[in-house]
Amino acid sequence: MKKRKGDYLKRFNEYVLMGVFLAMIIVIGLQVVARTFFSNAFAWVEEVARYLFVILVLGGAALAYENGLWVNVDIFSNKLSKKGRIIMDLIINCISLFFFVMISYLSYILFTKSAGQLTPALMIEVRYVYLAVPVFFTQMVFFSLRKIYKDIKA
Repeated sequence: MKKRKGDYLKRFNEYVLMGVFLAMIIVIGLQVVARTFFSNAFAWVEEVARYLFVILVLGGAALAYENGLWVNVDIFSNKLSKKGRIIMDLIINCISLFFFVMISYLSYILFTKSAGQLTPALMIEVRYVYLAVPVFFTQMVFFSLRKIYKDIKA
């Protein structure tokens, strides 16, 4: 299989998500052990699991978009010619690019404005949790640009 120039980002995402998933399993497993054997629960575990889950979902969405695994209805596109499908894909990818750019920009603004707000259990700045949104949506911008380039080149 031919490697593309941007595959390093995809591979890095996969490793990060595997690490996040492993951390989530460990943290939740720790909570189960603490509740079962020690009749005591850690207050911070649910918060950490929630934040890890957010990262997992956003990173998974970025990878799914890159791999073409988002759900789509292809009843209309199956009736189009090959050139028609390429044009339709180009339009959809341009709309997606606009959406990804807007979410990246607005979430970065949220990141900058949420300085000083602390999470309840961990007492870390909530902006570091919010940072996952612009990071993964910026990756989707990059993936979308690659898809648009591929559509134009076809």
